[in-house]
Amino acid sequence: MALLHLPLTLMSTGVFERAATEEDTLGSRLRMFLLAGMGEYLRLPSPGVRAVWTQLYTMGMSSRFCNQMEPQSRKKLEKIINEELNAWLEGTANIVEVKLIGDDREDNGIRFKTESREFVFRFQFARAGRGLNAGSIGSWNIVESSNAIG
Repeated sequence: MALLHLPLTLMSTGVFERAATEEDTLGSRLRMFLLAGMGEYLRLPSPGVRAVWTQLYTMGMSSRFCNQMEPQSRKKLEKIINEELNAWLEGTANIVEVKLIGDDREDNGIRFKTESREFVFRFQFARAGRGLNAGSIGSWNIVESSNAIG
């Protein structure tokens, strides 16, 4: 089946806009992949990402991935997500590393690395009516960042 690759990016308001650069396109696709695990918004075959969201909701607002999950189970989940994501991207980009983050020093999140860029999505808990940003998911603000590596 042929894939149609449009240079669009999904904005935090839910609107698609033309992506200015390739990194915006990849960042947008990563965002869509990540949101697919929510189940309420998109439905892609990504049980690994769904497991991340389930873990996030069940462990509580102040708990952290690295403190709550055993290192072996975290590594296994990271590997599953990496394989799912690379299959979904189908050669348009190669994700070389997926890492769940969140400990005493940083918020819960997930880091995706390519050969030249790092994309980080952090999940910050906010109570309804207090501190929720546009584009939040449930009680979680998703803060995105992208950095060049090399």
